[in-house]
Amino acid sequence: MASLLREELALLVAQEIEFKDMFVTVTDVLVNGDLEDAQAKVSVLPSERAHDALKILRPFEHRFHGFLVRKLNIRPIPRIRFVIDHGPEKAAEVEKKLMGEDTVGN
Repeated sequence: MASLLREELALLVAQEIEFKDMFVTVTDVLVNGDLEDAQAKVSVLPSERAHDALKILRPFEHRFHGFLVRKLNIRPIPRIRFVIDHGPEKAAEVEKKLMGEDTVGN
């Protein structure tokens, strides 16, 4: 269910929303056990624009849910809530620290 929702939401975000001066991708979807709610994680570049991206995405949550209900032959379709995926940003920070420590030792 989660991977299907991620694929469909990624397409919807790419086709339906225009983001100026930022790149937004759906990285993961986490569905709760009763299939009522889902967190759609998005990565935003530059990361400083993440909150701007959420302001754009949030009004589409209900619309995208309705689209998924009509398109997919699965019930129930979880309610979608967009959240920021900080994983790529944290990974870049760790890599930067590791690279810095590596050069200090030389």
